[in-house]
Amino acid sequence: MAAVRSLMARMMPTRSAGQFVRVSGRQFVLDGHPWYVCGTNLWYGAYLGMATNTEGRARLVRELDRLQKIGVNNLRVLGASEACAVPRTVKPAIQQAPGRYDEKVLQGFDFLIQEAGKRQMKLVLFLNNFWDWSGGMPQYLAWAEHKPAQGLADLPWAEYNLHLSTFCRNAAAQQWYRQYLAMIINRTNTLTGKKYRDDPTIMTWELANEPRPGMDHDDQALLETFVAWVEDTAAYIHSLDPNHLVTTGSEGIMGGLFTAENFLRVHRGKSIDYAVFHLWPKNWGWLQREHVRETVGTTLQKARDYAVEHLAMGKALDKPVVLEEFG
Repeated sequence: MAAVRSLMARMMPTRSAGQFVRVSGRQFVLDGHPWYVCGTNLWYGAYLGMATNTEGRARLVRELDRLQKIGVNNLRVLGASEACAVPRTVKPAIQQAPGRYDEKVLQGFDFLIQEAGKRQMKLVLFLNNFWDWSGGMPQYLAWAEHKPAQGLADLPWAEYNLHLSTFCRNAAAQQWYRQYLAMIINRTNTLTGKKYRDDPTIMTWELANEPRPGMDHDDQALLETFVAWVEDTAAYIHSLDPNHLVTTGSEGIMGGLFTAENFLRVHRGKSIDYAVFHLWPKNWGWLQREHVRETVGTTLQKARDYAVEHLAMGKALDKPVVLEEFG
């Protein structure tokens, strides 16, 4: 472990916290030098940072110190949540109703950003969710349709995917979503005095956590709508904020109707600065709890192949690729 930490320290020299991460071809660049992501998900960071959560703030500081010590320089954080009646959703939600925000949680973001900046860490904020655990797209559709949110417990898998595919073309949902984007990007940090759009501690705005075209089969009409939504939304974010990178939050091929070409199409747009993918071997059925011994070998090979394939697609796109979730 000591040797690994030493190698990471040589690969990721400390750079000025006052510089924005940029992209040059397939390379991230910071302060004129190559910069490598060594990241983890800390989705609950803003919740720990709430001023009303004094024990949480102390825990957040401890966690950031520990992560910095082992070489982590990038944190992926839940950047939006919507009040939702689906069981076990995140509470309190940042967005209580369209355009109505919980300042306590937003001040938790302020604290997280301040503390990450002190440690030269960069943040990736995902600003929506395909899944119902934070409200996300199901709740936007519920607001637009004036009915309770339909979550994974309410709809069969195929119907859930089909229902969520309507988010990209629902005018009211898109209006409220963009309203939230504008609010968070232009927010002024109550602790640092900086607008989020001007703070280099933030590396990336991410459209959503694991957005999907919708269906499990190759429905080209849904795919076309989704690709257009990705590019249009990313371009809108860049119009609000020319300083930060934008990416999708995609699972990769598994979230792109299961083909490499679909992944390439989603990430080919000029407003998407780099590609991302996730890797969940157990959730995808590769590793079976009841048959670990029999399935672990093939799981390792599938995981390796999945990563290598996405790296190859990054080369084809001439963009960086980040494995940003692993479970």
